[in-house]
Amino acid sequence: MRIVVVVVIVALTSCAPLMVMSEKADIAPSDARIDAVWKAVPALDGREVDVEATRREGRTMYRRVPPRVTLADIQPSPIYRGHPNKSIAALMINVAWHEERLPAMLDTLRKNRVRATFFVLGSWAHKHTASVKHIDEMGHEIGNHAYTHRNMSSLSAYAQRQEIVRTAQLLATLGVHPSPWFAPPSGDYNEETVRVAWAYGLYTVLWSVDTIDWREPKPDVLVQRVMAHIHAGALVLMHPTAAATQALPTLIDRIRARGLQLGTVSDVLSSARTDTNCGFARACATLGTREERFVKW
Repeated sequence: MRIVVVVVIVALTSCAPLMVMSEKADIAPSDARIDAVWKAVPALDGREVDVEATRREGRTMYRRVPPRVTLADIQPSPIYRGHPNKSIAALMINVAWHEERLPAMLDTLRKNRVRATFFVLGSWAHKHTASVKHIDEMGHEIGNHAYTHRNMSSLSAYAQRQEIVRTAQLLATLGVHPSPWFAPPSGDYNEETVRVAWAYGLYTVLWSVDTIDWREPKPDVLVQRVMAHIHAGALVLMHPTAAATQALPTLIDRIRARGLQLGTVSDVLSSARTDTNCGFARACATLGTREERFVKW
C-alpha cells in the first residue's frame, strides 16, 4: 500500500509543473481590428501548450491558435504599426534617390543579419534595375512606392491606379519577390488611395516612428529620436540618407537592446508570434521564409 501511495504522489508531482506551465503559457489569439487612432491593427496568433510535443521534445512546445479575423477580413484601411504585443520592429526604407548610399546601408544590414523592407519608386527602379535585383537577392523585401513621387490624394482614381500598377508591373518584370505592401509617397493618401491599392491586392502601409532623416540630422540625434518613440510592432521610416546610413549600426544595436527583434514589414504585420522559441513550425516559417539567403553571410 505504501508503494502505491508513493507512486501516485510522484505521478501527481511530476504532472503538476506541466499543469501550472500550461495555465500560464496559454495565450488567446487577438483579432485584427480597426482602431480609431491607428486604423488597421493586425491580428496576433494565440498559443497553447502542446503537452505531447513538450514531453517528446523535452522543452515547451506550442500549438498555434489562429485568430478568427485577420487583416484580409476587415475593411480596407491604412496600417501604421504591428500588433502592440508583438516584440518586433521593421525598418521600412523608402528609395527614390540617394542610391549611392545603398551599398553601405545594405552592407550594415548584412553584417547585422537584418532583413528590411525597401519601398522603391517605380521611376527610380526603372533606372536602377541592378540595384533593385541586388536588394532582392540579399533577402530583403521590396514594396511598391508608386511610380512618381506625387501626392496620391491629388490624383484621380485612374491616375492613382496607374502609379501603383506601373511599379507593380515593373517589379514583376524584374522578377523580384512580390510583397503585398504599398507605401504612398510622402505618406499622402486618401480613401480612394486605400481602395485602389486594395483592389490591386495591396495594403496601404505608413509608419509609426519617423527618423526624419531627410533633414540630415547628426547620427546620434537620429538614434535618440527613434529610441524615444520605438515600441513593439513599430514601423520605422527611413531613407538611404547620409544620416540614416551612419546611424544604422547603432540604431540596430539599440533597438535590439530594447528586446525587439528586427524584421521585414511582412514579419511585423503577420499574425505569427515572436515569443514561442520556434515552438510551432508555422510561426517559424513565417518569420524566416527567406532565411536561407543569409547563409552566405
